[in-house]
Amino acid sequence: MLVFKVMGGLGNQLFQYAFARRLSLLSGVPFRLDVTGFRKYKLHDYALHKFNIAENIAGPTELMRTKTWYFADKWLGFGAGRSVVEQGLGYDSSFVRKCAGGYFRGYWQSARYFEGIEDQLRREITLKEAMDAFGERTLEKMAAAANPVSLHVRRGDYVSDGETNRIHGLCSIEYYRAAVERVAEKSGDPTLFVFSDDIDWAKGNLDLGFPTVFMDSGGAAKKHQDLVLMSRCRNHIIANSTFSWWGAWLNAIPEKVVVAPSRWFKTEQRDASTLVPEGWIRI
Repeated sequence: MLVFKVMGGLGNQLFQYAFARRLSLLSGVPFRLDVTGFRKYKLHDYALHKFNIAENIAGPTELMRTKTWYFADKWLGFGAGRSVVEQGLGYDSSFVRKCAGGYFRGYWQSARYFEGIEDQLRREITLKEAMDAFGERTLEKMAAAANPVSLHVRRGDYVSDGETNRIHGLCSIEYYRAAVERVAEKSGDPTLFVFSDDIDWAKGNLDLGFPTVFMDSGGAAKKHQDLVLMSRCRNHIIANSTFSWWGAWLNAIPEKVVVAPSRWFKTEQRDASTLVPEGWIRI
């Protein structure tokens, strides 16, 4: 049994699911998702159930067995190596080989962890329920635009929580100006579809010289729909956020233009060298 700890926001949850899915397919060993942490986690809700994924939730017996391995390894040193804990954020191929069973805890923030199942993941990370009226109107606007470009502004806990801000920092307005210029240079004049967890700030601060649609979509309750809407744009400007990373990655257009910040983390102690896929532009 492969049991994966699910934690963080929707982008992080998708990385954890994608790696679990790939290891299970690679080994023929079933996987389960440990979602118990969301009982007390106030910052984000569990959201993978909004998609057509293979949602296998770990039950009490499975959790008792695999968490015993984890705590035995962590605290006592005799869990028979059945706990697998990510030591850093860079891709590590040794984790791919540990697929006979165990309790996996990490973020697994690299597309290399799910190489070979990209098409399958794109089929699964689709909405279970039909889009609401706002989503349908947005799709019509995107279809009418010659070059619809998603632009994501991440604020939220990046602003309100001191420790999170110390680690991540914020993308500057200068970054967004440079990113828009690069997209226009590469693909023609864009129509910008701005997604943000602080849309009022975006409205008051982003004047980037091109037609702009601010996505007043309904906040956190509609985050899953926002992610899919983001993926329906032709090109993308992402923040230092795994949420918009997935919005861009889910777009299967080979010639898409994706602009990402050159510095993903504010602190230099975090490794993001394998997080941004090759071919994406970093500025």
